[in-house]
Amino acid sequence: MAVIKDLLWFTQIERSTRGWRSHVELAGEDIGAGAQGILMTERNFSQEEFLETALKVKAVCDEARVPLWIRDNVVVAFVASATGVVVSMPGLAGARRVVSGAGLVAVEVESDTAREAAFRAGADRVMMAGDKIQAGSGLILPSQVKVFACMGQ
Repeated sequence: MAVIKDLLWFTQIERSTRGWRSHVELAGEDIGAGAQGILMTERNFSQEEFLETALKVKAVCDEARVPLWIRDNVVVAFVASATGVVVSMPGLAGARRVVSGAGLVAVEVESDTAREAAFRAGADRVMMAGDKIQAGSGLILPSQVKVFACMGQ
């Protein structure tokens, strides 16, 4: 097993899984509960709505000095100046071309083998679902909150 560096605990904010409350409210609540970063996800927004909301969440994250990552929307991540974008392994090369040094690209993985493959393929970070490694995180969050670990090489 490779050594994990730069481990941060992130919460995923998505309205449909959290009572349809605003992303801004969810981000503030999670940061207050100890989240070290926010992973913003939304499937029910137009591109314009996603960007507008991401900018508001970015302000909350900046005030608390925690990173904001955007799931599966490279353009919103880039325009909102998010810390980075989280993509699947097949999306890594395309995300890397768009981001081109202006941000970080992470791949969501489910195993140590996939984590190592993502780094070999050029990912800056990986996100692993917290239920895979959550024991001992110290986070106390509502059960409907999905937790991820963000790891460097």
